[in-house]
Amino acid sequence: LSEKDEITYLGRPKKQTTEPSYALNLPFPIPLKEDHLEDGEACMKQFTIQATLVSSSRAVVTDPNHIALLRNRGFYGYVPDEEHGTLDQQNEHQRQLDTDEESLEEYDTLDDSAALVNSKCTEDKQLFLTDVEILFLFHGLGCLDIVLPNSEQSETDSDLTDPLRLWYYLCSGSRLPSPPVHPTQARTEIPQFSHLERDLLRRYAAYLYYRSRGWVVRPGLALGGVHFLLYAQGPAWRHAAFGVVVDRAEMDGQQLTCAALAVHVRVVHSVGKRLILCRVSLPDADSYKDCPWDAIREATVVETLMDHWNPSCR
Repeated sequence: LSEKDEITYLGRPKKQTTEPSYALNLPFPIPLKEDHLEDGEACMKQFTIQATLVSSSRAVVTDPNHIALLRNRGFYGYVPDEEHGTLDQQNEHQRQLDTDEESLEEYDTLDDSAALVNSKCTEDKQLFLTDVEILFLFHGLGCLDIVLPNSEQSETDSDLTDPLRLWYYLCSGSRLPSPPVHPTQARTEIPQFSHLERDLLRRYAAYLYYRSRGWVVRPGLALGGVHFLLYAQGPAWRHAAFGVVVDRAEMDGQQLTCAALAVHVRVVHSVGKRLILCRVSLPDADSYKDCPWDAIREATVVETLMDHWNPSCR
């Protein structure tokens, strides 16, 4: 695109905000030529973000510098108080920036949201990553270091360097820390493992699909049943354009019902967004029994834009 070309972003812009600067609009928390140390020397050392796996679907980041990096570059993770609307009044501005609560716009009187993001990132004490974000940062980008909670009963190394070991914890639903089992063995010994594994594969395939197309993909916690919210820019500058519900593509009677989809459409429309039904088709489990990542390479994504039926439209 030339400098004269105009880019149209989906999703309504937020009030009283400036356009994001280049440094705050980067998709990945990895080093660039523009990064410098305090003494002015260029820094191209690989960033390694430290996170602790606190459940089978969440990891927590506590280092302020790592939190700032994740929030400024790609808007990864979430702060629970922001998503559930329990911040105190003095943090009302940050709540408006990091959620998609449209009724909070009237409280925003700042002229530079980018500066606010920078200043508030260092004040957050905990940032939670979802399971798909963990996989993307750990396996996709290689910039995440995962450790298990400290336990005197654990005989295994607390640092998770083996992707299959992390995969077991994300799909088993077991308490942490517990002795890891190879996925092939877990599929036969743990009843819920195969179901949780394929559910994670579908959501991860959808996450990669939208991230690779330039969307800022954030968890849909604020809207209750949707899996993701899609932002054309960061949530500090623009409202989400779409909510995404991930469903299985197999016609096995376990797909979302029409009634469930109607509920999602109603909720998403009530906050000025549109709903995308993302159906993901996965290969048979035998084709990826030793390497779950192979299923992502063979996954097929089919999108359907859902809307209310209007009898007056033809």
